[in-house]
Amino acid sequence: MFRVLRYGVLLGVLSLWACDREGLLEPDGSVSEGDADLGASDRGMVVGSTIKASRVIDGDTIILSAGAGAKAPDGTPLQGVTVRLIGINAPEIEHQGNAAECWSSEASQGLRNAVLGPDLELEYGDELRDIYGRILAYVRLPSGDVANELMVSQGHARSFREFRHAYTTLYNRLESEAMVAGLGLWGACP
Repeated sequence: MFRVLRYGVLLGVLSLWACDREGLLEPDGSVSEGDADLGASDRGMVVGSTIKASRVIDGDTIILSAGAGAKAPDGTPLQGVTVRLIGINAPEIEHQGNAAECWSSEASQGLRNAVLGPDLELEYGDELRDIYGRILAYVRLPSGDVANELMVSQGHARSFREFRHAYTTLYNRLESEAMVAGLGLWGACP
């Protein structure tokens, strides 16, 4: 009886650990229904080969340099296309007469450090474009890291909570961890 109880407790702890590792454990300890309903369709198609960032606009937006064969799911060539990283919101740079927000230069530099140079892969969500016509994507690096996640985990960007996406729960958790650690904007901005 004791052995069965012990294994039951062990399985419960391992299940909670797995949920936390996947970003499904809520701060109150409950398991999130979270992103389960978004399913694989939100993850879209991964496109690789000869895609690079040619320029970083700010901490959540890049411009691509791509070979002739690199196309978005709608057939649009990716050369010169602007990509908005899904699920994150970095401090705004100075533009259109608005002053730069705290940590905007550092956030832009953080994204430059991550994406300028290596070949990139794009993972698309349910919506291909935002209201400004920018491609919406998760930007995967050759290491397997996702630039969107790095920006949030290093405190260069916030989790963008206005729209749910495949990794909302994960990004919210990464933001909380960066905030608690005082990383990036969380330690520098009032």
